[in-house]
Amino acid sequence: MMRKGKINQQVEALSLTLATLLGLKREGKTQELEACLKNACKELTGLDWGLTMTLTTDSLLSLLTTDNHLDVGRCATLAVLLHEQGILDEERGLVPVAQNRYRKAARLLSEAMQSDSQLRTSQFQARLADLAGKLQAGNKAS
Repeated sequence: MMRKGKINQQVEALSLTLATLLGLKREGKTQELEACLKNACKELTGLDWGLTMTLTTDSLLSLLTTDNHLDVGRCATLAVLLHEQGILDEERGLVPVAQNRYRKAARLLSEAMQSDSQLRTSQFQARLADLAGKLQAGNKAS
């Protein structure tokens, strides 16, 4: 029961962050949006944003795993933040960088959803489908 409560708290915190990100995006406040992503990563996952950009997906999964148990809340949160950064990168024309973020995000979200059925929500499934579409489009373009 405690695990479900923790995951619910993490998802709620992520929802609040997404609402803030959406507001910043609508207002065209790109610098504030990037600062929010950076802060959210540290606050919600405990990981340094710059580090998450440089590590491989396997390394990130390792950091999010303790005693062979993936912290699915943190993993899904990081996936969503990476997805949002990828969208920003793509809007700037940094397609290869965005594709890298999308690949990491898709794998992290997939692992989290596979590990805990509580995360198999329509919102996460839609996000995973969007990531798959972006990756497929990127593969056709290259």
